[in-house]
Amino acid sequence: MARPASSRRARFRGFFSARFISSSATTTSPAPSPTILVDPALVQEVFLDNILNVNLGQAPAGQAALGAGLPNSVPCTTVNKVFSSGMKAVMLRLKVFSWESMMSWSLVAWKACRIPQNMGAELCSDQHSISREVQNSYAILSNERGIAAQDSGAFSWRD
Repeated sequence: MARPASSRRARFRGFFSARFISSSATTTSPAPSPTILVDPALVQEVFLDNILNVNLGQAPAGQAALGAGLPNSVPCTTVNKVFSSGMKAVMLRLKVFSWESMMSWSLVAWKACRIPQNMGAELCSDQHSISREVQNSYAILSNERGIAAQDSGAFSWRD
């Protein structure tokens, strides 16, 4: 039997815990960001992934797009999927790209890519000069933070 969320978990979630997905997505969208300059007129479509379908209102992706300053002519899709909603949103976007393409080049290029995921990570770390020591220390720090969150009761996998 599922138990209700505790107030401790709400504190753990922080700033976004009391916000709707549309306003959270607006906050993280590239259009209003001073560090990522994207002309809203260049955005052709919006895919918004969603995990928890509570108090969203209608068309959360559309709400987020309008809140980010995009015109209402931009098509918007909300992906409601408990697991891997972000991955599903990316997959849908790839399919849209291939449907728009006469030659479906996106699928040809995707299938021709023979780089395994771990090699992609190696290439990325080489390109951005991230040493193995830095990666390991970050992994250790991340694990320590997770353990501390569990020990303090702020985050727990147990019922």
